[in-house]
Amino acid sequence: KEAMKHVERLAKQLRSEKAPEKSLAELQEVQGSSVHGLTCREVVERPSDEILERVAEMVFKMVQNIMNGNGFSYEVPSRARNNQMYVPELDRNVLKDNVS
Repeated sequence: KEAMKHVERLAKQLRSEKAPEKSLAELQEVQGSSVHGLTCREVVERPSDEILERVAEMVFKMVQNIMNGNGFSYEVPSRARNNQMYVPELDRNVLKDNVS
């Protein structure tokens, strides 16, 4: 019984001492522009209003290009398995630089 109390205290302490999350940008500052020799993108959750704002900006630029006679194109980072890489320093997957 006493041992379990000790384990519970240690577990609570570990939860409260959670290390701050690292970002891909911070890791790239340390390692240069690439991670493990590859150019990567971090997938980050964003609030809905920020996403809507970015989409509106992209649509506006696209319409401007079309009206200027330039047409439009866009690139989307590939989420295919061979374009993903686990980065142990971040404890998560990141996308490599392939686009579709």
